[in-house]
Amino acid sequence: MKPRPNLFLSLICICLFFCSQVFSQKVFKDALPPDFNCKGCVLVVLKKEPDQNIHKLNEMTEKKLIGNYDGQSIFVTATELATNSLYKDSTKYRFILNGEPYAAPGARIITKANGRPGDFNYTMTAINFHFYDRLTKKGYPQLSNYPAWAKNMEKIAEALNKLLKN
Repeated sequence: MKPRPNLFLSLICICLFFCSQVFSQKVFKDALPPDFNCKGCVLVVLKKEPDQNIHKLNEMTEKKLIGNYDGQSIFVTATELATNSLYKDSTKYRFILNGEPYAAPGARIITKANGRPGDFNYTMTAINFHFYDRLTKKGYPQLSNYPAWAKNMEKIAEALNKLLKN
């Protein structure tokens, strides 16, 4: 018995509907601190130490995230934040935004030179930006899932600017 095209198409649509969250690229609202727009707060964006600055992450963060953010911010390393007495005030320097690179493995089917299919396994480096609230000592989940680092940073800055206007 031959499967009907409408049934097959319906199954694909149902799968895409349930998997849409995986494929959608966005900033997750539950990852934004509800009281981010606090009076007098300065956003702390963590800078990578020189040996951890892969793919010029610091330079990209300064240009794409901090450069597009309308509020006050500082760009310091975790060591500077912990040791410099200027940043001890957890009310003023309440929210820390940190970007952690992580490996995202993938696989792709390719055609080999002899015409037979084969697997191509690869690993790309993605970035997980997340907040930490120093006052409440609460961490937040990953902010967004845009694959391109620059786009990720621009979208985060855009979401934070919307919070500042509220």
